[in-house]
Amino acid sequence: MKPFFKALLDQQTDDTLLAPNTMVQGIRLMQLASNPALVGGLPVAAKWRYMLERLEQATWEEPTIIWTAFKETVKQLGEAMRKRGWSVAELTGDTSQKKRTEVRHAFQEGKIDVLLAHPGVGKFGLNLSAANSVVWLEKSWPADDYYQASFRARHLHKQSTVHQLELLALANGQPTIDHAVHNLLKSRVTSTRKLTATDVLKAWVR
Repeated sequence: MKPFFKALLDQQTDDTLLAPNTMVQGIRLMQLASNPALVGGLPVAAKWRYMLERLEQATWEEPTIIWTAFKETVKQLGEAMRKRGWSVAELTGDTSQKKRTEVRHAFQEGKIDVLLAHPGVGKFGLNLSAANSVVWLEKSWPADDYYQASFRARHLHKQSTVHQLELLALANGQPTIDHAVHNLLKSRVTSTRKLTATDVLKAWVR
């Protein structure tokens, strides 16, 4: 029997979410951990609420990059943040090359408060060193996306510290798929660093 996943989104309407295979199940679990509204459920999103509260604090430093995994997150969160008065721009797979260049320049010039971006779009050759804060709202499995995107806000000659916030959802106090993805990515990053360390390379070429 093939793996099957079914989640009840709303008890009053009996709306359900179906996922027929493992790959889709993983994606749906990540969306539910972020915000059930992404898949037609109720807008119960502790991570989103906490992040917005942090961004509204006087001690929070903008400009900010928020890394997301889903286009629907960019759409819904962008609308919510614009209503709160932030200047928001987006970088996703749907963003044209011309628009990406315009957004990058505007961000670097301080014209954008918050950049909502997919790490797969912003991982190579994209200088976003104007960022003072980075939020990982959602993560996905590709370690390369995570590793490369984590360095977009850093620059060799940058004097200030970049604050990074990584949000992981809990369900009834228990870890969710967020923790599984987070632990996997950290493990892969650690392995990559070991492989690129000087002593390892020296041992390899002997």
